[in-house]
Amino acid sequence: MKLCESNKQALQALRRTTKKSLGRLDLLECSVLEPDEYDKRAAKGLCPPQPTRMLKTFGNKLKKLYPGKSSWLMKEKQKKKKKDRTMKKRFIMKAVFLGKQSFYELQLQNVDFDIEFIEGLFLTLECPTKKKIKKIKDLPNIEWYLDGSPVITDSRLSWRVKLTPLKYLQIWPLMVARDDGRYECFIDGKPHGSVTLHVISVAEGLGRGTANFIITMMLSIPFVTFAIFYRLLHPQRETIVLESPVVDFYSKLLDLTTEGMKSNIIKTVYEDKTKIKRKEMESTYSSQRTLNGKIN
Repeated sequence: MKLCESNKQALQALRRTTKKSLGRLDLLECSVLEPDEYDKRAAKGLCPPQPTRMLKTFGNKLKKLYPGKSSWLMKEKQKKKKKDRTMKKRFIMKAVFLGKQSFYELQLQNVDFDIEFIEGLFLTLECPTKKKIKKIKDLPNIEWYLDGSPVITDSRLSWRVKLTPLKYLQIWPLMVARDDGRYECFIDGKPHGSVTLHVISVAEGLGRGTANFIITMMLSIPFVTFAIFYRLLHPQRETIVLESPVVDFYSKLLDLTTEGMKSNIIKTVYEDKTKIKRKEMESTYSSQRTLNGKIN
């Protein structure tokens, strides 16, 4: 009964701390806090409570009620502590950047170059190799450096940075002022590629795009206006195509032939009709003479 009552009290405390609805900015602030500061804000209800915190409270209650019988819970908590914190922060960042996730893969080159990305982008950096690596056992020793210092991927403070099994460097997501710098990759101690990243905010990206659009429109309006007025004042002239004399000769010959054929056809039809009428008149006249002779 005491255990159930303590569990209910922990749940009631959890409800009290999470009574305030948290927005995206609150979640973003919580995701970049130190562990101690995160716990303090979670106790005040300004950050989501951690699952490991609930387990710790519940474990302390068990330890008081049943001393020496809660070691399994403490071991389980220590085993999942790091994983829970990482998954919690990734979940917060996904909620903050929901609807803006964009994945981009960038392969480094032997020559250093500058490139700009907008915050919230999920970036994957690939170190160039002589041949495409498909199996993990064929991987060389690849090391990543940021501004001359090794990139740390196993710290709780670098939860956004991760190395894949194929030694790709993932930065999920990019953040302003935190991920700026020169990234280099070394294979067996030799440099194989570098890139200088500049991360800009969403507001800055929108501002630049709007400014470029306005400048482009201002520069193009005079040319478009001039083209419209020029076309109105100088209409397009019809092009005169000079015909070949040979083509002209044959076309005239064809016209004459066509007219001759038409006249011959008309003449033939007229003669045929005249002959038919003449025969009809002769037959009518002969029949009348025959009838008159019989009557007399």
